[in-house]
Amino acid sequence: MSGKEKPERLPHEASAATGPSLPALFDDAPPRRDLLIEYLHRVQDSYGCISTAHVQALARWLKVPAVEVEEVATFYHHFDRETVEHEATGVV
Repeated sequence: MSGKEKPERLPHEASAATGPSLPALFDDAPPRRDLLIEYLHRVQDSYGCISTAHVQALARWLKVPAVEVEEVATFYHHFDRETVEHEATGVV
């Protein structure tokens, strides 16, 4: 893929595998950085855990570094992060 081509599908876009797009999860509200914890709760409630793809999609949507989303998701014990092993195998 050259530098200007768009990937087939980004994690935040709708697909049969991932379900609704992230903005749809948030009632199409404009992205607000101060609501990151609320957004993480909605992802957790909808998908049962927060995957790396969710972290990356939230970061792009909010226009913040992915590490910022990851830090919040791993700091609070009530968020279940899907491990790399689970993401690779599909086993949750």
